[in-house]
Amino acid sequence: TGWGAYGTMTQYRYDYQKEIFNKWSASDPSITLTHPTIFDNGEVKVFGSLRYYVPNTDRSKLQGVKQVSYYLDTVVKLPYGAELFNSFNPRIFANDTYRDYDTRMKVEDLTSYTRKIGSWGRYGIGQWTQYEQHARTPQAWTVDLIPQLDVFIDGSKTFVGPRVYLPVLV
Repeated sequence: TGWGAYGTMTQYRYDYQKEIFNKWSASDPSITLTHPTIFDNGEVKVFGSLRYYVPNTDRSKLQGVKQVSYYLDTVVKLPYGAELFNSFNPRIFANDTYRDYDTRMKVEDLTSYTRKIGSWGRYGIGQWTQYEQHARTPQAWTVDLIPQLDVFIDGSKTFVGPRVYLPVLV
């Protein structure tokens, strides 16, 4: 792959017991710059992208939050339709002001092992580890295990399937 760029906008829903507080909210949109593949020998592929989050939420604008992250992704093709995927993602927060519990730096690591089931799907297991360093409160670690079962919709690149995040360490 070569150079490229794209933007992403997402929203999420706040749901509380008191319905008056329920609302949809836009998150900070992002602009992503992709770069040429770092390594590809047909079995192992290493590639990445740089992402900047545009301050859009009230909190991000109020505190002057600036987020930048890098995604280093590796795909290893294994025998019998198996695949190993890893995404290593360091993220820096450069706020104008920090509350005690605000994140200054975060590192995420997502790894999954999947194996094809015929031509219609795949199953697998993954892990998602996250480390956060905060302005003044203690650092935080989380580790989740993620079983998965996917059904391919269009060939083997588009799929749907559930992800169940099972907390191992919080």
